[in-house]
Amino acid sequence: MEADQGIADGLRRGLCNLLALASVLCVALGPGAVRCAPEELADERAVAEEVLEALERNAFEEAAQRTRRGLQTLPSSVLLHNLAGSILLLTGDRAGSEKAWRWVRSAAPSDGIAAYGLALVRLSQGRLDEAEELLKEASGHGEAGCCLLARQYLTFLRGAAMSEALGLPDTVRAGRLGLQTALAEARGDAAAAQEAAETLLRDPTLDRYAEYPSVLMTFDRQQPLRWGAPRLPSGLLALPNRPTVTPVAGTAVLSAPDSAASYVAFRVDGRFLSVANSRPFRLNWNSATVANGPHVVEVVGFDSTGQEIYCQRTEIVTANADAPVPPETARIAGRLWRLLALKPSRASVAFLAWRAAARAGDQTAAARWLWRASAIDPAAVPRAFTPLPAVRNPGPPLWRGSADEKLVALTFDDGPRPGITEELLEILTREQVPATFFMIGRSVAANPGLVARLAQAGMELANHSYSHPNLAHLSDEEIRAELLRTSACIQDITGTAPVWFRPPGGNVSERVIRVAADLGLRAGMWTVNGEQKETEGAEPLLTHVLRRVQPGAVVLLHNGRRTTVMALPALIQQLRLRGYRFVTLSEL
Repeated sequence: MEADQGIADGLRRGLCNLLALASVLCVALGPGAVRCAPEELADERAVAEEVLEALERNAFEEAAQRTRRGLQTLPSSVLLHNLAGSILLLTGDRAGSEKAWRWVRSAAPSDGIAAYGLALVRLSQGRLDEAEELLKEASGHGEAGCCLLARQYLTFLRGAAMSEALGLPDTVRAGRLGLQTALAEARGDAAAAQEAAETLLRDPTLDRYAEYPSVLMTFDRQQPLRWGAPRLPSGLLALPNRPTVTPVAGTAVLSAPDSAASYVAFRVDGRFLSVANSRPFRLNWNSATVANGPHVVEVVGFDSTGQEIYCQRTEIVTANADAPVPPETARIAGRLWRLLALKPSRASVAFLAWRAAARAGDQTAAARWLWRASAIDPAAVPRAFTPLPAVRNPGPPLWRGSADEKLVALTFDDGPRPGITEELLEILTREQVPATFFMIGRSVAANPGLVARLAQAGMELANHSYSHPNLAHLSDEEIRAELLRTSACIQDITGTAPVWFRPPGGNVSERVIRVAADLGLRAGMWTVNGEQKETEGAEPLLTHVLRRVQPGAVVLLHNGRRTTVMALPALIQQLRLRGYRFVTLSEL
């Protein structure tokens, strides 16, 4: 409650410089013959609540669509423009967010959120002096913790001396921990840097290898900010060019068109104000009696029999220093400030911890931090410091092992998938059969305990990309990110990085092989592919594999299908009866 009250006070103070004296503005309402109903008027606060609810569960596209529809109804809403600017900034559209906030500042020059948002845009562009001036402006009109964090980050980027006691509140705890890591690393305190980084990365609100879906501090003077949320589809929240608005302050003279009306009623936002029954039909209205923002003024003309003959509607924007701030508006502003608070890039923080450990000579800790940073976001790790497996695995794609010995390697693609992987592991463990699991990185990140169980049972863990794309259709950098992030997740969980990868769908190319080789990975392909028969049933799958197995065979099965679980015991039994011995891909 105290935070909301502080925001409310800041919203009032933010208009003082602009509106020291009340102005008198005549709002002339021209002729028209349309009927209007108050219930048609949009409620910007209701729209804002829907948008914020979507943002708070990271549904950025849904939030953008709702904001766009709201602006179509309320094109002069400062609140909805602030929401649009926030969504665009959070998803990395700096130009779009700047456009939204420039419009806000034309309508409400002292709006704290707009000043803060523009400061972050300038900060991302490396225009530190402009960012600082905007942050000073925002500091008096918004959430103190957000502004203080941004100003201290700016101080850090400039290399100025900073106190260890940052004085940042718990509302920006993640940002505080990030700055503590950066400051400790800068002064050579490896223990303090790693302790702060460990605390940050244990955040229970995030998945193990996720970034905050926010504007992220990188602690890199060359690229100060990054974006943790995915970009919106092009045009989803494209803002039209709107003329700047002149806000109404103080007393506004509402006037009706010269028509055959016998008397006129005035309404604001559907609420009755007054009746004028003599010409000229006018009303002196104190605009400070309503909250600042967009309002719809209606003038309704009636004939001598009391029949409505016209209704004229005009949208205005009010801005008064002494206007009431509804508690709902203060709460909405508070929620928006919290969403816009800078967060540290968790990958960048892990990289800072790596640097601190490496400088202290702790190579074991340094390696762990480098893999962790790569698991969160490979882009945060400079290419020169790319982590590699302890033993690299060069060579051409392996389709089959030596035919000189009756060896067979069972391999399982995809997963881990809870409910299936455990059953496969139970069968393999009971039968003392080692196997190789080619796992999808995002599933590894979501199921670290299951991955650890596979490794502890002696299974070989391999790389099947992070999101299962066609690697041959990606750029070199995208291929690198898909493979490195998956290897890093596996290494961080198990302590061992994979040396094999299998391209999803078998879509391999010389370019894919080259990029993978740079990461210490070799393509593990297959001799027998059971995928089609896995969809038909356990018996067709068993028959298909047994007919095609030969010495040195690599059998491709899937980690996620019930038919595979059902066929596996009989497959192991039959292959043993034929004299085969089971090995991992590396043993083959």
